[in-house]
Amino acid sequence: KDIQTLVVEEGVASLGAYSFYDCINLQNFTLPNGLVRVGDFSFRGCEKITKLSLPDSVKELDYGAFAVCTSLKTVKMSQSVEYMGTGVFSGCTSLESAEIPGTAKDLRDSIFYECTSLKRVKIGEGVDKIPESTFYHCTALEEIAWAESVAVIENFAFLGCESLTKLNLPEGLNGIANRAFLGCRGLTEVYLPDSMVGMLNEAFYGCVNLEKLRIGSGLREIGGFSFKGCSKLTEITYNGTKGAWEEKNGFYNWSETGLSKVICTDGEMVIS
Repeated sequence: KDIQTLVVEEGVASLGAYSFYDCINLQNFTLPNGLVRVGDFSFRGCEKITKLSLPDSVKELDYGAFAVCTSLKTVKMSQSVEYMGTGVFSGCTSLESAEIPGTAKDLRDSIFYECTSLKRVKIGEGVDKIPESTFYHCTALEEIAWAESVAVIENFAFLGCESLTKLNLPEGLNGIANRAFLGCRGLTEVYLPDSMVGMLNEAFYGCVNLEKLRIGSGLREIGGFSFKGCSKLTEITYNGTKGAWEEKNGFYNWSETGLSKVICTDGEMVIS
């Protein structure tokens, strides 16, 4: 635990579980080209590390590998990573930007859980889902660069991301799971693409400042309480006809909101 500087030698392909767990004085370290795997909790709790550069040889980041590195601000991500385990960067409360590369096909939950300084996120083209609780309670998150390959946003993925103001979800998205954006109090506008088929319960529950919502033509179902507490939601733009809106009974019980107008492709509807 007294290690301050570390150089992992060339030829090391894997770091085992708990290799440098709670090395609280470790500040500088170098990982070699050729490293493929960083094992479970390898650097968990290394609270003085401020930056991380992962060589492009790294393909696997295991459970909690860099969790609770509370001073970590910047990460240069491997552009070959295929697997990111549960909570890889969870609790990295100083981390300001993050990337999930398009090569990462096997993603587990809570990757950036409670990274409370995280402001910017880039999702690489090829990523097909945002797993459960990935950005849970990332309260500073303001900007998301989406990939159009994202098809599903899973439960609690962005719960409590209260600094998000506008959400322009990508074409190609099919569904939003339970409580995915619950409590995102800063949201004022949400764009749901035409590719989206449905959302589950409480998806946008408690988004108290949401004013404008765009619903795509492909939407079939909105789960219970999805917009409960969205009292400022007064206007919806629907990429479909008034007849389609009425046929689906407006998708939802909008009395839980402040909805007064729906703009359809063939005119406006007043909601009383």
